[in-house]
Amino acid sequence: MSDSSRPALPDPQQDRHVAFPEQTTEAAADPVAGGGAAGTGDAASTAGPPGLPADAWADHSSPTGAPPSSTWQPDPVVLRTPPTRPVDRSRRRRPAWLPYAAIVGIFLVVSNANNPDDMTVQRDGTFSSEQEQGGPPDPWGNPPPDPARVGWISSAGDPGTVKAPIGADTPVSPVPAGTSVLRVEVTAPSPEAVLTQVSTGAGLYEETHESTPVLREVHTGPASRSLDVTVSSATESSAALQCRVYTGETLVSLDTSTTGRVACTVTW
Repeated sequence: MSDSSRPALPDPQQDRHVAFPEQTTEAAADPVAGGGAAGTGDAASTAGPPGLPADAWADHSSPTGAPPSSTWQPDPVVLRTPPTRPVDRSRRRRPAWLPYAAIVGIFLVVSNANNPDDMTVQRDGTFSSEQEQGGPPDPWGNPPPDPARVGWISSAGDPGTVKAPIGADTPVSPVPAGTSVLRVEVTAPSPEAVLTQVSTGAGLYEETHESTPVLREVHTGPASRSLDVTVSSATESSAALQCRVYTGETLVSLDTSTTGRVACTVTW
């Protein structure tokens, strides 16, 4: 066949979709024209028509025994132990202000327990009528006592009106009939911090922490038949103290001591 009757060869730079078997055959038959010997190994297998990239003729088949790349997935991870949630330690952390709040609470409790103000309570644990008026409620839930029956204790005026200690041999008189109010006086040669406890037979009780002179007024009530007053030095010193109980201007009880403790008892 002459060259004029042979159809024109496709252009390798434009007709990339066309295979060129004749060109490949000629390259294999002429080693010099095909770039020397056919080569060895992979170099010969990847050779293609000139003008095409080498990766166009690369072997894209999957490895032997492996599934197609489009469907292959790595082996799933098998858990040997059950999953656990991390411990949230933030929920167990105590607020930073909690210790300070506890200290403040303890301080308030101690302050109320050592309050030098008057505290009037019954021997059975209930508050007296004086404490109930505007004071805290009874923590035991007991009803307030009837002041008309048990009486109450109150201030008797200016303690500065209390006279100096009198003679220990001053005579005392019995309590007049019909007495309903008694005046308690505690004095000393010089101001002395004392603990004064006043109680009646009806269960009325008061405890005060103050310096001499001390002046209190006891309204006995019909249920009361006795009055007890105990005074002791708050510093536990051997201070000279005197306790006096009056009904009106009548002295009905007297006790003087230099041991830092005195007591007055009245019955009727």
